[in-house]
Amino acid sequence: MGFHRLDPLFQPGRLLVSPGVLDSAIEYQRYLRRHLAGDWGDICEDDEWENRRAVDTDEAVLSQYCINLSGGDT
Repeated sequence: MGFHRLDPLFQPGRLLVSPGVLDSAIEYQRYLRRHLAGDWGDICEDDEWENRRAVDTDEAVLSQYCINLSGGDT
C-alpha cells in the first residue's frame, strides 16, 4: 500500500465521473482525493505534464485509475 498526499493541490470545478463508476460499488471518493492531490493514476507522462500545466492555468485535469473489481486496486 502506498502513501498519498492528503492536501489538495487544487480546488475542483465541475466533476465528471463515468456512469460505470457511479453504478458500481467503487469508493470513488478515494480516487477523487488522489486526483485533487495530484496523483492522477495511470496516465502517460505527456498527460501528467499537461495536468501540471492545467493546474497552474486553471484548466481541466485528467485522471484514470485501473481498478480490479474482483479483489482490490492496482
